[in-house]
Amino acid sequence: MAELSTSNVGRPQSSVGKEEMSPTGPKPLIVTENMTCGYELERERKLLTALVDISLTVHEGEFMVLVGPSGCGKTTFINVIAGLIKPWKGTASFNGKPIVGTGPDRAMVFQDYAIMPWRTVLQNVLLPFELRDHGISKKDADERARATISDVGLGGFEGSFPHELSGGMRQRVGIARGMVTQPKVLLADEPFGAVDAMTREVLQGQLEMLVMNAGQTVVFITHSIDEAIALGDRVAVISHRPGTIREIVDIDMPRPRLAEGEITGDPRYGELREHLWSLVKDEAFGAKDLPFHEDPEA
Repeated sequence: MAELSTSNVGRPQSSVGKEEMSPTGPKPLIVTENMTCGYELERERKLLTALVDISLTVHEGEFMVLVGPSGCGKTTFINVIAGLIKPWKGTASFNGKPIVGTGPDRAMVFQDYAIMPWRTVLQNVLLPFELRDHGISKKDADERARATISDVGLGGFEGSFPHELSGGMRQRVGIARGMVTQPKVLLADEPFGAVDAMTREVLQGQLEMLVMNAGQTVVFITHSIDEAIALGDRVAVISHRPGTIREIVDIDMPRPRLAEGEITGDPRYGELREHLWSLVKDEAFGAKDLPFHEDPEA
């Protein structure tokens, strides 16, 4: 596995539960205000409400984690940020402008790898440059792809196909593909949910170091409280469906958290875990059927 720099270990942490930072702090990058959104169910001819009245600010360089019960709207939130769906009510903006569609400044990492089996590791990582003009030459794109592959610990596997890789290695390809274009925001939808526990811990530590080294802004979905504490600057707890923000918890533990062994022995870890579990447990037990509306104004 490639060694990763720790040059940005001392980057500032976000404030407890606050949506605004000082004028000298990181600027707001993603802002949703009173956002309600969902999906149209064509067969039933109904609208499914996923999120209601969501106001959340993600600052530049922040690692924001979303946790909550299944079906609470976490994926819907990052789909809005990615530009894949539009809010029914309220607003969603990126870098000061309304989100009107997809863009090279936002990249997605999926739970199910989503890499093409007929393409090599290098070809998969180069895919974003083929789909959109990022303003760099093919030579520079190739060099950047190879460097990113090395950064995620896959140096030497550039010519390998997905069927020749383990699950963890495939997910590293997905992470490399997401980061190779150096987007402003990395959107990650339970990216480690399909790998075993040991591999998950390795990937968590590697992602933490990659993000710290790059100063990357991340919006990360997980069902794991331990993962949320290990990776997040702040954790937004989403209520049972339709989702609302119940609380935003500051993870005020120094970084790196995973590079030098377990963080579970830290008393603060135990306090944070107990508090987050009390919130998530209440929401999971309170989950109920999603409401349907005839129109988004209902």
